[in-house]
Amino acid sequence: NAGLADPRVRGLCTDSLSDSDAIVRRTALAVLEEHSGPEDLPLLALALDHLNDPDPDVRARAISLLLRSGDFYYLTTAAGSLNEMLADSDPSLRALATSVLGEMGDPRVVRTLAPHLDDPSEKVRSATTLAVAAVASATAPPWVREITLETARKALADPVEAVRLAA
Repeated sequence: NAGLADPRVRGLCTDSLSDSDAIVRRTALAVLEEHSGPEDLPLLALALDHLNDPDPDVRARAISLLLRSGDFYYLTTAAGSLNEMLADSDPSLRALATSVLGEMGDPRVVRTLAPHLDDPSEKVRSATTLAVAAVASATAPPWVREITLETARKALADPVEAVRLAA
């Protein structure tokens, strides 16, 4: 943690967000997040700049960071980008978006996740099932527990074994 307190190290990570290699950008964003946290306003501004990154994994990390910030401005912008991914024609992007929701740790996202169990892509249905399992909580409000139970039933009845196993 002390390394990022040095402005030169933080600057190196920040500069790496402009690298042509997506893996470098993803890593730089992850390191900055790990050492700064989702309340760091300069980091949130950097994440905001990466909502249109050509690499879906960089976009997903930026969305996740902004959603966890708790700041309404960033939350609203990130939610819009996440909804675009959830509606994309590419099943890999839809699956990635459901995984981001699962990372949120908030059981209330099951309402957003549940419709994706009807996705034509087994990859999306599997990712959705795993995301629901990741946020499931016995202490969640009753409506959340009911949706969670219904998604588990639906996943267990899926014709694709990978989806059933994810449940």
